[in-house]
Amino acid sequence: MLKFGLNRLNYAVSSGLVKNREDQVPRNTDILVIGGGIIGWATAFWLRRDSKFSVTVVEKDPTYSQSATVLGLGSIRQQFSEPENIQMSLFSIEFLRNVSNYLWVEDPTESIDIGFNPQGCLMLANAENVDLLKENYLLQIDLGAKVELLTKDDLSTRWPWMNVDDIEMGCYGYENEGWFDPFLLLKALKIKCHFMGVNYVVGEVTDFHASPFIMVSSSGGESQRPPVSCKPLRSATVSLNKII
Repeated sequence: MLKFGLNRLNYAVSSGLVKNREDQVPRNTDILVIGGGIIGWATAFWLRRDSKFSVTVVEKDPTYSQSATVLGLGSIRQQFSEPENIQMSLFSIEFLRNVSNYLWVEDPTESIDIGFNPQGCLMLANAENVDLLKENYLLQIDLGAKVELLTKDDLSTRWPWMNVDDIEMGCYGYENEGWFDPFLLLKALKIKCHFMGVNYVVGEVTDFHASPFIMVSSSGGESQRPPVSCKPLRSATVSLNKII
């Protein structure tokens, strides 16, 4: 349940957005996403797509003037040392390449432009870090990454302008890397989420209360023992600006 402090609500009726804002506020929601940046909207998209849960996104700054989403470079690479990061990147690049298949609205044939530009990333290593670079490379190709190891001579041949005096080896992503426009992707995610019925509240979460997890068995009995070590959100207090 979203518990709104009515004395803190800024209805701004003069905007003409809604006539009776209190009636428009989603008083209850299955899932509350705090933060409407690209992570928040992506979370809302997957939750709504793969379930029937009601989802509400709360974002305090609709201009995104200080948001990491629009201030970031929007780059993606597959060269990491942890399997989870590599796998998430490989999934994400597939999503970006086929974004229209995921985020179309009404017309499945529409083309969605997020400014994706496929370009490889080059990781360099000196003599001290060569073994680590090789270790990461083996892990990456084992998980399906499109990367190649390059010797010092290889680097000089491919990029003759590069000073390789203190470089021993490089690892280059020849596929599945590049950059995109974060704002265009954010916009596409928001539009798709609106189309899917996700609620969007412009406001700031100022307080929340958790309650003990109550698990109901198939026989109807209740158990107080939580299956995970976290408490579900019972209510949240939001300083509201507007509903979109």
